[in-house]
Amino acid sequence: MKTDKVDARILTQLLAADFLPGTWLPDERTRMLRRLSAHRAQLVRGCIQVKNQVQAVLHRNMLPRPPVTDLFGTRGRAWLAHQGLPADERETVTALLRQLDFYGAELARWSGAWPPRRSTTRLCGG
Repeated sequence: MKTDKVDARILTQLLAADFLPGTWLPDERTRMLRRLSAHRAQLVRGCIQVKNQVQAVLHRNMLPRPPVTDLFGTRGRAWLAHQGLPADERETVTALLRQLDFYGAELARWSGAWPPRRSTTRLCGG
C-alpha cells in the first residue's frame, strides 16, 4: 500500500475516535487586528524606504553628516533646505519629503486603531 493511503486511513480513524484536536480559527476581532497590524507595518516600511532614499541622495552628493539628530524633524528639514543640491536632486528630496508626510499622516490616522510602539511623529519625522 502507498503511504498516503495508510496515512489517510489512520487519520480518518483518529478523527472518528475524536483523538485529533480541532483547528482554531481566529474570530473577527483577531482578524481585524491582524489586518491593522499588517497595514501599519506596510506604512512603517514605506517611511523607512523614503528615509533611505533621502539618505542615498545625501551620500550621492557627498554632503556632510547633518548636525541634527533627526534629519526629518523641523531642524533637519531646515538643514536639508539649505544644502546645495542639483535641481533634480532637490526635486527628488522635496518629493520624498511629501511622501514621508503622507506616511506620517496615515500612521497618525491609524494610531487610534492600533497603538504604535514608537511615536509616529518620530518614526516618520513630522
